[in-house]
Amino acid sequence: MKKKVTIADKVASLISTIELDKGINKTDLVNMFYEDDNYFTRRALDVHICKAKKRLANKAFKSVNGVLIRIK
Repeated sequence: MKKKVTIADKVASLISTIELDKGINKTDLVNMFYEDDNYFTRRALDVHICKAKKRLANKAFKSVNGVLIRIK
């Protein structure tokens, strides 16, 4: 059986490509994965980002003013 690719998987693969000291705007991420940009989709994306960060334990990220930045 084929494994279902989740949004958390897609987010993990996307943020794993961010270069050191570079970032990606969370609004851009919301627009990539959801049709609507509201409180609930932003919270859902935050959950997926949290799961992705746990999978990428060898890399560190922080959020500053709506931008996800790779710091390690």
